[in-house]
Amino acid sequence: MRRQRGHDDPVLIGGDGGGTSDGMEARIARLEAGMDFVKSELSKLSGLPVELARLSERVTHMPTRLEVRADIDAAVDRAAARTQRTVAVAGGLVTLAVAAMNYLPKLLH
Repeated sequence: MRRQRGHDDPVLIGGDGGGTSDGMEARIARLEAGMDFVKSELSKLSGLPVELARLSERVTHMPTRLEVRADIDAAVDRAAARTQRTVAVAGGLVTLAVAAMNYLPKLLH
């Protein structure tokens, strides 16, 4: 507000009131309604710090790319070892079967 020279009453300048306090109630009502909306929207964010803390905690316990890679490599190594054992057992069984077929006729005669 500014004062006009020679007057003790302040002069209102600008706004929708035409330089006076005309329509001030309606203007205040619009401001209050706007603030109600702002308060409503801010209240929706009240749980945000808890959610952010929960996400931060989960991210803290997530494995790094190197840890995931190490886990994958270990799983591949275990699978390869199982495959080698399976092949070895199968090869042994085939060897026994061939030996049995070669020696069985000799044992029966």
